[in-house]
Amino acid sequence: MEPTPNQFRELFLIGRELTAQLRCYIRLIDMLPNGELCLVVQPREFPTQHIIIYINSIGERRYV
Repeated sequence: MEPTPNQFRELFLIGRELTAQLRCYIRLIDMLPNGELCLVVQPREFPTQHIIIYINSIGERRYV
C-alpha cells in the first residue's frame, strides 16, 4: 500500500518536530494494511524507551 501525499506531509512534519523539539530518533516507519502510518521513535535522553505514533489517512495522531 502506498502512502498518500497527505500522509507523507504528516510524516515529514512529525519527524521534524520529534527530532528537533523532542530530541528523538526515528527508528521505524511503516504503513499498516489499514492505511495508517506507524512511526517508532526513541528519545535521545531515554534510550530504552520508545514511542509509537499512528497517523490515519486524515492526519489524526495517536500516541502509544
